[in-house]
Amino acid sequence: MVDGELIKAPTHRHYWLYHKAVGIDCNFNESDSDSLVNHIKQPPNIRLFPVGRLDKDSHGLLLLTNDGELCHRLLSPQFKQPKEYLVQVKPCYQRISSGQAKLDQGFARALSDGVLLDGELTLPCEVSIISDNQFIIVLKQGLNRQIRRMAQSQGFKVIDLKRRAFADLTLQDLPVGEQRQLSEKEITNLLVCQG
Repeated sequence: MVDGELIKAPTHRHYWLYHKAVGIDCNFNESDSDSLVNHIKQPPNIRLFPVGRLDKDSHGLLLLTNDGELCHRLLSPQFKQPKEYLVQVKPCYQRISSGQAKLDQGFARALSDGVLLDGELTLPCEVSIISDNQFIIVLKQGLNRQIRRMAQSQGFKVIDLKRRAFADLTLQDLPVGEQRQLSEKEITNLLVCQG
């Protein structure tokens, strides 16, 4: 009840995939031209919101929904839903001067085991090095700017970060800036995988 009026929860759930571009902010400030709300198509009389955030400098998969319960369960660390990112980095000066400018297994182990961020050890994750300056990381938590800060703790600056997958969802061939509704199969898998 709000001011004596009964507010009903939405009965029809909506699930959309959006391919976010760099430069779009995940806030919902209509007066900000960079705000996500000005770049997505909202179904009539429905307010979609993103499940989690991607910072303004990152791009890739965003799940949009009006299903608050699903959102909570997908984001809660206790349900350990994987999020996969492709990351490109460049070494900081200290790495270059010490001759350790390339990604190596020591870097992968450090991130996989967890690094200390603001007094909190990050959860174990999967890291695969794919080139001298690119790696794939699969997280099951979502601290603020986590990947950027993890890489920085090991002497690397992130120059490109793309979310490629979330739970069982992938971008496939969805163009940047476009969105599509999830298929019935994707919705079923998403609802099953939430724990």
